[in-house]
Amino acid sequence: MDEAGKAYVLSEIRGRQVVSIAEGERPGQVKDLLIEPTEKKVIALVIGTSGGDSTLPLHAVRAIGPDAITIPDRTSLTPGLGESGKTFSELSKLPVLDAAGTDQGHLDDVTFELPSGVLISLKTKSGGVFGIGANRENLPAALVRSLGPSAVTVENLVP
Repeated sequence: MDEAGKAYVLSEIRGRQVVSIAEGERPGQVKDLLIEPTEKKVIALVIGTSGGDSTLPLHAVRAIGPDAITIPDRTSLTPGLGESGKTFSELSKLPVLDAAGTDQGHLDDVTFELPSGVLISLKTKSGGVFGIGANRENLPAALVRSLGPSAVTVENLVP
């Protein structure tokens, strides 16, 4: 894989087709990310297929191109979401709180590295109406303390 060390943003790859090199098929498109909360890293892409959601482990991604994501073959996809990890969509519903207990909004986007899956940054959004006038903050992943079941916690942000 020549993608080593390259960063990707979920909002930029969401909806991108997945193409199986061996079969020449398009089994689905990127729907979400599966994140391992303890390790704070992406472990798989969630692919929407005609049979429901499937997971595509990051190590099975051959390339993320401007038009499609290539995988070796259909067997790279596993039906369902498995039991480990949380989807970014689930995490984005949780409040983001800093160490002082101040609400920083909620997760809006994420940047990660291939093939490691390491989180580089998280984008938060707060306020506004239907996204208009919202305050957006880009947080380095190093500030994230926990991706917990009830909240995402971060270090205090410097004003």
